[in-house]
Amino acid sequence: MTAPATSADTLTDLARKAGIIGAGGGGFPTHLKLSLAAETVIANAAECEPLMAKDSCLIEREPDSIVTGLRLAGEAVGAKRLVVAAKPKRETAWRALQTAVGEGVELYPLPDAYPVGDEVTLIKLLTGKTVPRGGLPADVGILVQNVETLANLSRAGESPVTNKYVCVVGAVKKPLATVVPIGYPAEILVRLAEPEPATVVLEGGPAMGDPVDPVEAHVAKHTSAYTVLPENSPVIAHLRSTLALNRRRSLTACIQCRLCTDHCPRWLTGQTVRPHLWMRALCLGTGFDRLAGDLWGCCACGVCELYACPEGLSPRKVALQLRERMPQPKRDEMEPGDRPLFGERHPPTKRLMGRMGIGDYDRQVEWVEAPPTERLRLALLQGTGHPAKPVVKEGDEVKPGQLIAEAAAAVGVPLHAPVEGTVVEVTERHIELEVR
Repeated sequence: MTAPATSADTLTDLARKAGIIGAGGGGFPTHLKLSLAAETVIANAAECEPLMAKDSCLIEREPDSIVTGLRLAGEAVGAKRLVVAAKPKRETAWRALQTAVGEGVELYPLPDAYPVGDEVTLIKLLTGKTVPRGGLPADVGILVQNVETLANLSRAGESPVTNKYVCVVGAVKKPLATVVPIGYPAEILVRLAEPEPATVVLEGGPAMGDPVDPVEAHVAKHTSAYTVLPENSPVIAHLRSTLALNRRRSLTACIQCRLCTDHCPRWLTGQTVRPHLWMRALCLGTGFDRLAGDLWGCCACGVCELYACPEGLSPRKVALQLRERMPQPKRDEMEPGDRPLFGERHPPTKRLMGRMGIGDYDRQVEWVEAPPTERLRLALLQGTGHPAKPVVKEGDEVKPGQLIAEAAAAVGVPLHAPVEGTVVEVTERHIELEVR
C-alpha cells in the first residue's frame, strides 16, 4: 500500500486536529515532531520492555496502516530513508511486516535486548549517530515514531484518535491484549486478566511503569500496558525506595564499581550520563549542581538498578528524585564520546527478566474483546504538554469523534469522544461520559 501525496503542512495540521500523540508511552504531540526536517524516519516496533505485546498485536492486525503512516511521515519531513525496526523473535508480527513493507522501506532486525526501543539507542543502532544529551532526534536528522502512532497517522484525515491498543501482563492467569476506547477503566482490564492475590498494578511495563490504583486509572492515548507484579517483587521495592533510604544503602554498599555507568544505554550511545557519579554525590551530599545534565540525561530505563548494580542500589530513582529539585539544563554542546562496547552491553531480555524476578510471567498473550463499560473517564492531559480545554458541559450529548476538549497550547492536543454518550462530569482534570 502506498501513501497518498501529502504536504508537510497538511499532515501536520491533520495530526494536530486528530489529537495524535506518541502511543508508545512518551505521549509527545506528533504534529510537533512532524514540523521538523529529518533525513530518516524510523518506525519503532522494538517493544523492548519485557512481557509487552500491544505493538505486536497491532502489527499482526494493521501492518499496512503502519507502513502507510511511515510513508506519510517521511513525505512530511522530507526523509530519504524509511525504516521499520522490529524483532524477528516475534515471528507472526515479523512476517506481517515482511509482507507489508514495499519499495523504499527497510525492515531492520533488532536484537532481543533491552532497551533497544529507547529512541536514542535505536538511532545509534540504525545510523551510528549520537543524539546530544538533552537534545532531540531531529538534532541529528532523525524522526522516531511508535508503530501505533504511525497507524493513527494513516487515519488522520478520516478520524481522530479515540481507541487504544493495550495489554495486561505479569502476575495474572490470563495475559491479554485488546483495543479499547480512550478513557476505559483499567480496573475492568486488570480484572479480566485475573490477577494473582497481593499484587501491585503498574501503568506501563515492568521496567519503566509507575504504580497506579486500577480503580482510579483509565486508559489514555499513551497507555501501553498494565503490568501486575507481586508486592514483594524487587521491581516494586525499587519503586518504593526513598532518597534517604538510597543514601543509607549507598553509604554502606556502593563501591564505585561503575557497572551502572558501563551498562547505561545513554552512556553507551556516547552521551555523558554517569550513574556512578550520582551515587558518589549522594554519599557525599554535595556536587549535584555539577551533575544536573547527567541527572536530566537519564532515560529512566532502569538498567542500572534492575540489571547492573550487584548491590541492588537504585541510581535511576536517585536521578528522578534529585532532578525534581533542579531546572533542566540546556542541550549539551560537548562532543559525544566513543563507546566501543555499545553493541555488547545491552542486557539480553531473558537475563534481565531473571534478575527482575519476572521470568515466570513470560507467557503467550491472548487477544480478547474487552467487555463494554458504562462510563469512560478521559483525562484532559493526554501525554506530554498542556491539558486540553473542555468545550462541552454536563448534560451535553456527544457522538463518536466529536470534539470535547480543544488544545489549549502548542504542546497539547484536542480530545474527542470515543463513543455516543452523555457528558456527566467536567472537572479541571477530566471529562466523564456515560456510554449510551
